[in-house]
Amino acid sequence: MLTRYRFRHTWLVREEPERAFDVLADLGTYPSWWPQIREVRRIDADRASVRVLAYLPYTLRLRLHRRVQDRRQGLLEVAIAGDLEGFARWRIEPGDGGAVLLYEQEVRTRKRSLNVLAPVARWAFILNHRAMMRSGERGLRSFLRRPAGTAG
Repeated sequence: MLTRYRFRHTWLVREEPERAFDVLADLGTYPSWWPQIREVRRIDADRASVRVLAYLPYTLRLRLHRRVQDRRQGLLEVAIAGDLEGFARWRIEPGDGGAVLLYEQEVRTRKRSLNVLAPVARWAFILNHRAMMRSGERGLRSFLRRPAGTAG
């Protein structure tokens, strides 16, 4: 189906897995290191409203609901609703000299304009996502080089 997407990305960072977990678990920090995450508004301890604007000229408005936050297993997962519907998951594991961050996302688009354009623009949407993920990885690496507790 043209409106369903499955993404998988692996990031390698030179940081203790525990610190990487803490940063990824704190949605409030995302706009300070991931340029395409334009806004995060907390609704409550487990829910947030997020606005995403990547390289293509459309904004995604998402509602995230925490499903799993298990530090011991290095697992973070949110349900996604809004312009996308599905889930996103981080798995954080020790790696050679740092942490391996595996990102998985399975969603379907609910934004009408994306669904209408999917037959001709699906690859552009996928490339847009890949570029956004590369930018996020660079931003996170830079953010993690700062001492813990310093502002962006």
